[in-house]
Amino acid sequence: MDELRGLAIYIAPLMLMIVALPATTVISARRTGELKIPRRGRQEFVLRRSEDPARFDAELGFLQKVTVAIGLLFVATLAWIFFG
Repeated sequence: MDELRGLAIYIAPLMLMIVALPATTVISARRTGELKIPRRGRQEFVLRRSEDPARFDAELGFLQKVTVAIGLLFVATLAWIFFG
């Protein structure tokens, strides 16, 4: 367990970076009203709130739930490392 605590200084920033990407995507989509969805091998798909508000809100809500789930997983992992 002490080895994990020593590695936590390297694990924590990595976890923050993994959570930061979807979080900034959500913030940007809320501000601009556009959600850019990457497509494999094709041009990215842009979903605009003005064109389809129901789908935009559904996609953004899903992305928010995934972001929160990843963040809680990382917080639980750090709590286990330090207090477990």
